[in-house]
Amino acid sequence: MQKRNLALGALAILVLLGVYLALRRTQQPRARASTSAQTSFEIPQLKTLEEIAIMPSASPRPLDDGSLSVDSRPAPERIVLARRQTHWWVEEPIKGPLQISASRELDALFSKPIRADDFVAPASEQDALLLSKSLATRIALYTAASQDEEALSFLLGKRTMAPGTQVARTFVRKDLRSPMVRARADLSILDVRRPEALRSTHAILQTHIIPTTFSYVSADGRRLEFEQTEQGWALQGSELALEQNHVQQVAGLLAGLPSVRIIDDISQPGRYGLGEGAVRIEAHHVKLSVGKVGERYFVKQDDWPLVHEVERARGEQLYRMRRDFESLVMRPLDAAQIARVVLPGEGSAALTRRENDWLVVQRERLLEANQERAQALITRIAHIKGAQRVDPQPELQGLGPGSSARLLITMKDGSVHELWFGAPGGQEEAGEGAPMLYARFADEPERVFLLPAALLTQLSVPAEELTAP
Repeated sequence: MQKRNLALGALAILVLLGVYLALRRTQQPRARASTSAQTSFEIPQLKTLEEIAIMPSASPRPLDDGSLSVDSRPAPERIVLARRQTHWWVEEPIKGPLQISASRELDALFSKPIRADDFVAPASEQDALLLSKSLATRIALYTAASQDEEALSFLLGKRTMAPGTQVARTFVRKDLRSPMVRARADLSILDVRRPEALRSTHAILQTHIIPTTFSYVSADGRRLEFEQTEQGWALQGSELALEQNHVQQVAGLLAGLPSVRIIDDISQPGRYGLGEGAVRIEAHHVKLSVGKVGERYFVKQDDWPLVHEVERARGEQLYRMRRDFESLVMRPLDAAQIARVVLPGEGSAALTRRENDWLVVQRERLLEANQERAQALITRIAHIKGAQRVDPQPELQGLGPGSSARLLITMKDGSVHELWFGAPGGQEEAGEGAPMLYARFADEPERVFLLPAALLTQLSVPAEELTAP
């Protein structure tokens, strides 16, 4: 019995020893592979990185469910990203600046070393990890020091998540003979088959920095130098009152201008109105041409090999005549210096000032006016603002001594200002909206404006309304 127990004990020891040796054999190679993985792949910090060449996979990339990528068109053989000063650009096969977020992501990605973790994938998984010959994307990095020689290259595979976390990792390998490891970084920005996906659609990159000075050559060839002062926008060397909104619209678009279409073929700029007659805008960070063809607007930066089409509303804000920047207040008057007004329209009232009070003239009688109502009317008359300035066309616009309605304004110094209201119209200039009519002051035949037709109705006030308590 004792011998039997000894035999069983010896057998148990042998079994345990076999298990131990088997575990040791399976664990030791794994440990060596892990140590190797930690040192087998590394992208050092690349402060002087200047160019990234992306060679997409020859075959469409499968999705997680095993189906093919939605975009199964052949990818370009080579996509090149290059740094221009502080921003990244697509240089091949198309050109254009990257989206701001993509450019910043590239800068951040290579600002520190990228190493692999301790996971090594089995060779049988190379198709699933997109690291086989037909599915891998090849990446080549060029620095200022390497010039035309590759500083570093590797194969880019599938993006994944570190187990139990939401931290992105990317499977990579140096070449097809190297182990497949998991880089401690999200490199998916480099896994691109369509460069259009990275290119910005902005004609002017969004900086949110509005210039305080800029030069403008208008559609009628007038050069204007705008500057922002404490009182608002002004023309350098001029006291001309400006339409502040119109100047501010241009300045605001210089801080970021989205487009609706990018045109890569710039061999015929005249097709886009970008030759003679184009508007020119220059600020500290941009030199821009703006063209108009029919009702479409196109822009091009001098150092960008692209033309952008912009929305009509933004094009209209950028493409202006000199007169469009002049204040739309038809004639600013000092309300305190107005002595008398004769309102337009048959049967409308006249107002005259006696010291600080307003009186209504009715059938050669003077009646005390409702002072609050009268003063509000006078203030409005002193600052009548047009909706838009238009070219004079006397026969069409019905403006002259025989105009259907006239507003007479007499100042304390005896000067008289006569405002003529003409024919309805102007839909071509003003677009859809409230009805318009033409108007101008009698002594300014070149300054014709569109006014809302409702204004004439509001100024045609009978005496009874101005004398009512």
